[in-house]
Amino acid sequence: MNKATLERLRAEARSFPMMFGTGVPDFEIEAAEAALGCEFTEAYVQFLREFGGAMVGSEPILGLRRADVMGVDAWSVVETTRRFRADGWAGADDRYVVSIDGAGNPIGVGRDGAVYLSDHHGGGLQKVAGDFEQFLSSRL
Repeated sequence: MNKATLERLRAEARSFPMMFGTGVPDFEIEAAEAALGCEFTEAYVQFLREFGGAMVGSEPILGLRRADVMGVDAWSVVETTRRFRADGWAGADDRYVVSIDGAGNPIGVGRDGAVYLSDHHGGGLQKVAGDFEQFLSSRL
């Protein structure tokens, strides 16, 4: 991630520590990638290393650590991705879920690094950001 995005996230974490999890070591990140059969983007790995998971703006950013304000059933990138894959959501097989919108739709990062919303009403995918950092920055 670029320096400006990291500094904005760090400032949010200092001001609102209950909105952020804690950093994750690389071996846990690698285990999560293996569990999902994917490779996380570098920006997402950097986010996990430093913050673990967070509420950014009004949206959860799923990860490997739960922020105090996050629900107990929707904070893990691994468990949430598995749930949407098992339920057969559009595009879930080749994405990992990094957020859920207010309507319960998964927002995931695809193999191309772009971020997509899987819309249960329309049944399709909608590109919402060119990459994870752009998605994250738009929530700050």
